[in-house]
Amino acid sequence: MTSLLESHDAATPIGAAAARGLADVRAFLRELAEEAGARDPEALARVLQITMIGAIVAATAGDVEAALRARGTAALILEQEGLAPEGK
Repeated sequence: MTSLLESHDAATPIGAAAARGLADVRAFLRELAEEAGARDPEALARVLQITMIGAIVAATAGDVEAALRARGTAALILEQEGLAPEGK
C-alpha cells in the first residue's frame, strides 16, 4: 500500500505490484462476502478494504487502538449489510 502511495503510479513495476497486492486482498474479501451472502460482494469488499487501509494508516501514525476501532466499524458495516458478525 505505501509503495503505491510513494510511487504515485500504478504503471511502474513497484506501483503495479502494490496495486496487485491490494487487488488480491480485495478479491479475498469479495469471496468472503459472497460466501456470507452479501447483496453486493464487490461493494462490501471495497468498503471493508477502505476500513482496513484506514486502520493501517492510523496505526502507522501511532493509534495503537486502530485495529479495534476498525473492527467496530466493520461490525457496523456488516450489520448494515444484514450480515451479523460471528458471536452476535
